[in-house]
Amino acid sequence: MKAVELKEKALHDTVAALLAINPSKALWEEVIPYRTRGEWGSWKAKENPGKSPSLITTFIPDLKDLWMLIKP
Repeated sequence: MKAVELKEKALHDTVAALLAINPSKALWEEVIPYRTRGEWGSWKAKENPGKSPSLITTFIPDLKDLWMLIKP
């Protein structure tokens, strides 16, 4: 858990895989991703109709509970 807290970005693929196993472990939002001047961001899809949305995680309420998916 300390590694996750310290290096969330480095563990992106692991967290994404766990959420693929059980998507109910996070809150999700449809957004329109964008990149401006080297910075990434997103707009809410509801507020930008007509553009192709993506689904992203907005919050993982209990990271320890998510990790329990792989505990033997």
